[in-house]
Amino acid sequence: MFNGWKLTKFNAIKSIISLVLIIGLLIWRKHDRTTGAQLVLDGIKEDEFYGRVDSVFRDARDHNIQKVKLTTGYQYGLYPEWESIVEKGDSLSKPKGSVIVVVFKKNGTKVNFDYRELVKDWKD
Repeated sequence: MFNGWKLTKFNAIKSIISLVLIIGLLIWRKHDRTTGAQLVLDGIKEDEFYGRVDSVFRDARDHNIQKVKLTTGYQYGLYPEWESIVEKGDSLSKPKGSVIVVVFKKNGTKVNFDYRELVKDWKD
């Protein structure tokens, strides 16, 4: 008996099962190589939006990040690296399956926001 705990067959089985589960979890986690960067890329591939920028604002309810609201009503959060590029009147195009947001500037130029470039130096 150790501090009121008896080594019974039931307790031994519980201990062995717990140990096997912990080891299994550690092995599974070691082999799960999905990184934070890959999760961001997978998530952005699901998004699809098109439209002209109607307004640019900071969203106090969402960590004060800069967002743009398109004429379609869609709101898109900008990463800090991209904040200075998008202006009211620009158009954004993001097809489903792509990791690139195309910004068509009012002056006729085109800028690509490539999420692969954004996450390439992220450490997980």
